[in-house]
Amino acid sequence: MFHTDLLVSWDWLGAMVQNLKESEKRYGVPCATSPLLLPYPRLARTLKERVDGSRIPEGEYVERYMRVHGVPYKSWSGVSVAVSRPGLVTDNGHQLGGAYIASKKLFDEVGSYDPLLNRMNDKSYGIRTLMTRCRNTISNKAYLHHIGGLQKGTGCYIRGGYGNRTLGPNAQFLLKWGRTIYRKDANGSLWKELHQAQRNGTAKQIVERYRREGAVKESDASYRWN
Repeated sequence: MFHTDLLVSWDWLGAMVQNLKESEKRYGVPCATSPLLLPYPRLARTLKERVDGSRIPEGEYVERYMRVHGVPYKSWSGVSVAVSRPGLVTDNGHQLGGAYIASKKLFDEVGSYDPLLNRMNDKSYGIRTLMTRCRNTISNKAYLHHIGGLQKGTGCYIRGGYGNRTLGPNAQFLLKWGRTIYRKDANGSLWKELHQAQRNGTAKQIVERYRREGAVKESDASYRWN
């Protein structure tokens, strides 16, 4: 699975195939392997607010993201870009969307994507994968920079289509998983909990408990613009 607006590292596909084979041999279960997925540093734009309300330059934000998450990087024409650290595979994978590789047996076990979800299917499918015995890993042999925004002309952002209150990705995700999981996904705690629970065989029970706890009605699921 691969977004159309990505810049890839050298031999990214070969590295991911190799890591997928290594992961399935290591765990003995169907696996999915994702690369490090990073925002593309467009220095002309800004995003993310500081505590004082000012904006953080996007290049600075991306560099801080890589530093906080232990992603090695270097300067390239004045822009900080990720570099691979060969040999590292971790089981802290979360969503399955932007780019990943998986064997057919993973889809046979987890099932197909939800046709009611569009932009949030990556997170939803990641949750469903961790509810099974299947593993979701991240390969540090490959990284991708996500440019973002090239698909906005397709209509999925228009309120009259997929962006309205009924079909909007946030609204559908809230209806499917509830507010508790929505919040835990946003702050990142969900994925750590599910990976730990998967080792104990309790991930499915935790997801179902969170879903009941945060359940919403269709009339309550409002779409929020990002």
